Amino acid sequence: MRKIRIRDFDLKKTVECGQIFRWEKISGWYFITAGDRIIKARQEGNFLFYELSKGGAGFIRNYFSLGEDYKKIISGIKKDEKIGKAIKSAYGLRLIKQEPFECMVSYISSSASNIPRIRRNMNSLSRRFGHKIKLGNYTSYSFPSPEEMLKCEDLEKEARNCGLGFRARFYSKAIAAIAEVSAEEKLSASQSFENYFSWLRRMNYPDAKMELMNISGVGSKVANCILAFSLGFKEAFPTDVWIRRAIAELYFSQKNISAKDAERFGREYFGQDAAYAQEFLYYWRRQPKAKD
Repeated sequence: MRKIRIRDFDLKKTVECGQIFRWEKISGWYFITAGDRIIKARQEGNFLFYELSKGGAGFIRNYFSLGEDYKKIISGIKKDEKIGKAIKSAYGLRLIKQEPFECMVSYISSSASNIPRIRRNMNSLSRRFGHKIKLGNYTSYSFPSPEEMLKCEDLEKEARNCGLGFRARFYSKAIAAIAEVSAEEKLSASQSFENYFSWLRRMNYPDAKMELMNISGVGSKVANCILAFSLGFKEAFPTDVWIRRAIAELYFSQKNISAKDAERFGREYFGQDAAYAQEFLYYWRRQPKAKD
C-alpha cells in the first residue's frame, strides 16, 4: 500500500460528484476503473492511501489534479457569498483528468439520462467490448478502445443491448468519423483519436467546442464536459438542468432562464476556472441540506 500527503482535497466529494461513472465503494475503499487500470484509494486526513493495477504516484497526482494551486482557483471563482456557500459545501472537490475517449463516450450516453443509468451503461459497454483487469481480488473490465468498439459488426445494436437506447446510434458515427480522418496515414483508430484530441488541446475554447459539436451526439453540454473533464479547458461551464436551476436560483431571482444563458453567465462571471464553479454548484444544488 502506497501513500501520498495531500491538502485541500476530498476524495469522497471528488469521486462522488458525478464527473466519473465507473467506481464503487467497498469496505471504505474506492475502486475506480479508469481506462485500462484500477485505482484503489482511501483518504485518512492529509494522506491518500492507494494501490494501482499499473502506474504510480505521478498518475494519481495528475488524475486527481493534486498539483493545481487550489487556493488560487478558489480565490478566483469566489465572487460572492452565494458561490461561497457552494464552495463550502464541497471544499476539496477537484476536477478529475479523464482519458478523452472514455470521457467522450461516457458523456454522449448522458443525454436524457441520469447518473445511475450512465454507470450501468458504461459498465455494460466495458464488459461487452473491454477486457478483464484485476487488482488483488478485485475484478473489473477496461474501458474499450476505439478499435475494440469498431470491430463489432453492428455497434449500434450491441450498444442498445448495453442499455443505451437511442444514444446507441451515435457511437458508430462518432467513432468512425474520427478514425477516418487519419485513414490515409494508415493510423490506428486509437492513434487517430490521440491526434484529434491533441489538435483540440491546441485550440482556443470556442473553436475546440465548435469542433466537438460536429461529432454525432455531441451537443453544447456534452462538448463542455469533454473540454472541462478531459482536455484541460477549465473555462468551460457544462450546463444541465441542475446547473440551470442553480444559476436561476442564485443569480436571477428564480427566473426561468435558458441553459444557453446560464452557460454564458457562468463562463463570463466565474472566468478561467468556471468548470470548478460549475462542479461546486452542481454538488451544492444536489445536496438539499447543504443549502440551509
